[in-house]
Amino acid sequence: MYLFDQRWNGKYFEKIELRSIGYVLRLCRYPDGCAAPLKAHRDFVIIHSNGYHKMNAEYCGCLPRSKRAQLMGFSLFPATSTEPRTAFTFEVLNTFHLLTLQGKVTLHDYYQSLVRISDYMQD
Repeated sequence: MYLFDQRWNGKYFEKIELRSIGYVLRLCRYPDGCAAPLKAHRDFVIIHSNGYHKMNAEYCGCLPRSKRAQLMGFSLFPATSTEPRTAFTFEVLNTFHLLTLQGKVTLHDYYQSLVRISDYMQD
């Protein structure tokens, strides 16, 4: 999964929120979409190796699967087991695991690096 959150404005790439351009992460396995989508929290955040991303998300209401199971099915690990507002990609978790084993990087330092990657234009 790669989350691209920049748009060319004619002079340079500017940072945008994916939800501002209408992107919706649909957690449904049906190719035609879900007949009964359930909206996720309006401030849903995905933390990926290229930073954190606020976006709109919809759970599938067609199947009797928990929200946690639906996120896991899309390689996203929810921060909580009920009503998740944040999810981590498996890639970011694997990267943290490897950096912790090899370089003794703390969770705080790794998180701060992701924040800086996300907000590099605002410094």
